[in-house]
Amino acid sequence: MASRQLAARQAALISSGLFDSAWYLKHNPDVAAAGHDPMMHFLKDGSYEGRSPGPDFDAIAYLTLYPDVVREGVEPWLHFAMHGRVEGRIALSFGPAEASILAHLHGNPTLHNSSTVVEDLFRLLLGREPDMVGLAYYKSLLEKTQNIPQMISEMMLSDEYKSKKMRDK
Repeated sequence: MASRQLAARQAALISSGLFDSAWYLKHNPDVAAAGHDPMMHFLKDGSYEGRSPGPDFDAIAYLTLYPDVVREGVEPWLHFAMHGRVEGRIALSFGPAEASILAHLHGNPTLHNSSTVVEDLFRLLLGREPDMVGLAYYKSLLEKTQNIPQMISEMMLSDEYKSKKMRDK
């Protein structure tokens, strides 16, 4: 039974396109030093330790953005592969600044209509001062949803954020 389940998870991981063996070994030198098969290590231990499978998926950021996944107790990569991708959820890798603010907001995902929060996120995520149109849009979104992770997701799906990430690399 356990080997059948492992084989099913391995097939799901391969078909998800999220796993990158070379990247995994580079970012997990303990696994490389021990000579473990990177995919088997990830499936047996790494996923449960909060390690990311490759450069296109950040497990900790995903769990921070989506507390429902934490409550469900599903492996973040598996949730994304089965549901999150179709739902338009974010799986991007975050820099230290984004991870820091997401960790701070994780415990308080329904901060109410706050100009300061929207302005701070604008500076952090988009790297610039907010303009009137952008500020109005994101304030409106926050008022409607009362959900900062959703607003962050919206910002991170924007072409402006993606361009900034490419410039920062």
